[in-house]
Amino acid sequence: MNEDTEVGGYLCLEHNKTHKKNYWGNSLLMNSAKNCFKVLLKKIEAEKIFIPRYTCEVMHQLKYVNESIQYYNINNFYLVEEHIKLDKNDILVYTNYFGVNDVSCQKTIDRFGKDKVIVDNAQSLSSEFDCLANVYSPRKFLGIPDGGIIKSNYIDLDIKLPVEHTSAWGFMHLLLRRDRKTKLGHVWHKKNERRIINLKPKLMSTITSSLLEQVNIENIVKKRLKNFNFLSEKLRSINKLDVSNKSVSPICYPLLTEETLRNYLHANNIFTPHYWKNNSNLNTFENKLSYMSSFLPIDQNISEGKLLHIIDVIENYE
Repeated sequence: MNEDTEVGGYLCLEHNKTHKKNYWGNSLLMNSAKNCFKVLLKKIEAEKIFIPRYTCEVMHQLKYVNESIQYYNINNFYLVEEHIKLDKNDILVYTNYFGVNDVSCQKTIDRFGKDKVIVDNAQSLSSEFDCLANVYSPRKFLGIPDGGIIKSNYIDLDIKLPVEHTSAWGFMHLLLRRDRKTKLGHVWHKKNERRIINLKPKLMSTITSSLLEQVNIENIVKKRLKNFNFLSEKLRSINKLDVSNKSVSPICYPLLTEETLRNYLHANNIFTPHYWKNNSNLNTFENKLSYMSSFLPIDQNISEGKLLHIIDVIENYE
């Protein structure tokens, strides 16, 4: 049956059908950021691919599809350890940590060369660097079920792939959150994360790309940056972490303290992620980032009143 000819029946999800500016330009829109990397690594055919030890767990799963992957640690300036050298056909993936490391991204590109570095911008919505490729995960910033994006001026992104047939199974947690059922939605959020991990490399589904076209990215970036700067001004004096104010699109406000606040914040209904708990062979700085930091929310739905509540809870910690 041709679904385009179907008429009547129940109604679909209501959404604005007016297309906005094409924010992503000449990019490859895929069904997940992990699959963006799969496609890139296959396309590049590097002899060695260096990825950070301290990064998203799904990045480490790439070793099962590419045996040439090597690992590196970062120092307390987020920079690649000094002994790492790249040969002619090697490339390096560098993470824009928490979206607050635009300066470190550029230093890494300057060190290794723009033809050698892929920037993992999964934690930054709008940072873009003149390098081999930039990879994004917009669902970490927007209420969409899945998706990943590759931007590159140096790689031919005219790649023939099938379109993801549907993203319908990834909406439950988004709907529950909209209905203020955050804890119940968390169960469905985990299910969606498992679904995304198992997706085969395909282009972004029609429903996700349609939603992405209708989002005012510029306004969201402005609101998140405003929230980030508000928390930074209030918490900078107690933060043990050097947090750059030159980044354009952070995913959170990372706060490093002498004691972990994660459980305390959760007990006060302030929900923070854990970046990333299943990594191994981390150095002292990376372990501090992973286990002692609190990654405070700054999303576009958070009001100044809620930010003041977060600050008040932290200041009352004993």
